[in-house]
Amino acid sequence: MPDLRKGYWVALLPMQRSDGTLGITFIARRTFTIPVDNAVIEAVADDAQPPFLEKDRFDEGDAMTAPPTLEQEFAPEKARTDVIVIGKAYAPGGKASPEFEAAVRIGPRMQKIRVVGPRKVIWVPPKKREGKLIPQPPRFGDPTPVKNVVLTLANAYGGHSRLIPDDETLRIQREVEAVMATEKKEADAKLAVAQAAQKAAEEKKKKDDAEKALFDELGKKGKRKEEKVKRGYGEEGFDEEGVRLWGASAAKDGTAVLDLEEFDKHQLADMAREERERQEAEELAAKAPPKSDKQLRKNAQGEWIEADDGVAILTDDVLAQELAASQAEQGAAQDELAKAAALRGREEVLQNEGTRVLDGWDTGQDADDDWTQKLRDGQVDGDKVENEARLKRIAEQKKFEDEKLKDFPELPCPTNPFGKGFLLSLHEVLVKRLELPLIEDPAAPLTPADLVQDVTALDKVPLPMGFSVWPRQARPRIDLAGPYPDELKDWDKKLAAQKRALDLKKPEDVATLRQLEKREKPAVMRPGWFNSAAPTMQWGTLQGDEELTLTNLTKDGTLFFKLPGKALEAELDRGRGVERKELPLDTLVIEPDARTVTMLWRTHFALANWDEMGTYPHLVGWVLDLDIQQKKDKDWAERLKKAQGDGTAVLDLAAMGLLEDEPYLQETAKEPGPEDDALDLQKMGMYRVIQDDDWVKVASDGTVDVTAEEKARKAEEAYVAEKTAALHALEAADSKEAARRAEVGQAVAEGKPVPPKDGPPGKGGKPAAPAAPPAPPPPGPAPKAKPKAKAK
Repeated sequence: MPDLRKGYWVALLPMQRSDGTLGITFIARRTFTIPVDNAVIEAVADDAQPPFLEKDRFDEGDAMTAPPTLEQEFAPEKARTDVIVIGKAYAPGGKASPEFEAAVRIGPRMQKIRVVGPRKVIWVPPKKREGKLIPQPPRFGDPTPVKNVVLTLANAYGGHSRLIPDDETLRIQREVEAVMATEKKEADAKLAVAQAAQKAAEEKKKKDDAEKALFDELGKKGKRKEEKVKRGYGEEGFDEEGVRLWGASAAKDGTAVLDLEEFDKHQLADMAREERERQEAEELAAKAPPKSDKQLRKNAQGEWIEADDGVAILTDDVLAQELAASQAEQGAAQDELAKAAALRGREEVLQNEGTRVLDGWDTGQDADDDWTQKLRDGQVDGDKVENEARLKRIAEQKKFEDEKLKDFPELPCPTNPFGKGFLLSLHEVLVKRLELPLIEDPAAPLTPADLVQDVTALDKVPLPMGFSVWPRQARPRIDLAGPYPDELKDWDKKLAAQKRALDLKKPEDVATLRQLEKREKPAVMRPGWFNSAAPTMQWGTLQGDEELTLTNLTKDGTLFFKLPGKALEAELDRGRGVERKELPLDTLVIEPDARTVTMLWRTHFALANWDEMGTYPHLVGWVLDLDIQQKKDKDWAERLKKAQGDGTAVLDLAAMGLLEDEPYLQETAKEPGPEDDALDLQKMGMYRVIQDDDWVKVASDGTVDVTAEEKARKAEEAYVAEKTAALHALEAADSKEAARRAEVGQAVAEGKPVPPKDGPPGKGGKPAAPAAPPAPPPPGPAPKAKPKAKAK
């Protein structure tokens, strides 16, 4: 559990780093206030120090609707220093402005954002050129002046968008899909018939084989009889003309003799068949109505009763069907009435004190959100009934549009799923509903020309701007996530086993295999994934004594302060003496409105394994708080003393960073030991390290099963050949389907009849299907080259 020691919250957490090493992560935390009369921030009183943030903090929304305001602070490491600003951007002078800039300066480096008021996106109808409708980019309205904007990525570029093709493309796609669905249904029906025929043939063959086996068994029983009699040409079970006799032999004069045991069996079978037929006849007779001169009907209990004279009596089943049909007709009629009422509602003209007012929906204009809100707040004069009717029509229109939009896929912005402005289609409904970002990059503001994003190139989507936390699932941060090194152990073997488990006779499994064949070994986790600040707000290193200037991030306009200038060292006692390490600063959280600054430092003490933790008699950590200049003087004195030593100048390679970059220098600088006198047989090539445990076991026994190896090799070759054939068959099927789609799409676009599926290539607009690439030969030993003939 974290402890508060000397004004610092300290946490000691056993963790695994991105490179797979284990250790105790040492984290220190301290909160400071920004005084009014002093530039250097001052630490909050020890008993008022806020503790570690153990779970994500959400000031607005939740994990499904907004990025966190701050992430939990127990990360194992960070690659760079996070700088996060929580609060608002304020217009200069406290007066609402359509746009302004805000900035954070740390030392010589400055990061700016552009704040823009809400803007309306105006849809522009497509223009007709050469008989085709060409979509036009929308227009942006003038920004509304704002006094402040919350610093969150929910106000930056991003969000979700539906992917809706233009009307002509959508029409062609729908007709192509309808044709392809019909053809697939027909193909599936033919395949089902063929499979049923094949199954029937297999069952018939199985039955024939069983009957033949029975005949053979009966023949063998006849041979085992004591009174063996044969026909003239000496074969049992056949007459003189070669006709099979059931369980019979032949007398000496050729007369067939019937086996009594077989006769009893056939007689019992006939009796059983007759009894079954009699029962079926009785059941049919029971279901038929009794003979009567009067009309009969069957009640719900299955009893036959007389019907009234002249009255048509329906059975319960027929009555239930007619009631269901009547309900369906009533429902359809109600739907038609509702549609007609909605149409009348949209066509009506509102009357307000004798003034004719046109409905905005009828004129094709947008529903003004501000006006709608004023209606709800009661700030607009007018008849209450009319206002409610308008709001009802707006809600119905929105519901109608939402139902239509459900047919199209909705994709999140890969760089920020919580923002505004992400658009994939120039559809009228999407454009009119679009909200534009309030926070932008001053050097690259969003324009109508680059508003629509290409769904096939989402890696080029703009990055949002801001000073707040970056979502974990957003690029480029998510690109740094991955498995730990130990999770990739035997990755190739596991992938191979996953492939072998697929059934190559199933098309869906072959499609999965094709994807697995393209799969590459994933990159391991990188420390940069634990950085939660925006990419533009990650600093390389901060010493802890920098000066900061915030512009338009407070109501006063400018806020200046200086970090406390403390250099921290972590001291850890795990029962074997005090260990000391430097504590680098890796997180700086600024809340200007609250005038607070939170700083976090982090380092790592190595562990051999997790079990080592149980051997410690105790585990205690604390912080050594030093002035930065004193720390620099101390470090210089220690290096100078080490360098002087016995009077010999010593080049400190570690201080110069050479040992980290040059493995050769590391080996050279290593002190020689007794192990250096031993012969390195591996380097000398006198033996090799064997990784395969199975091979080691076989070799230790002194035996090798050549037959098993040959069998395994042939099985592998057969599998590879089958896999290659299945993949080529899938590629051929996909190519054929793509060619057919192109053929149907071309016919639909040109208004021509769809050519038959199996017509000859080149007729009816049908392109010749590309030939499937030839399957490569199965792996195996290369054929030997024939020797050249010698010259005479």
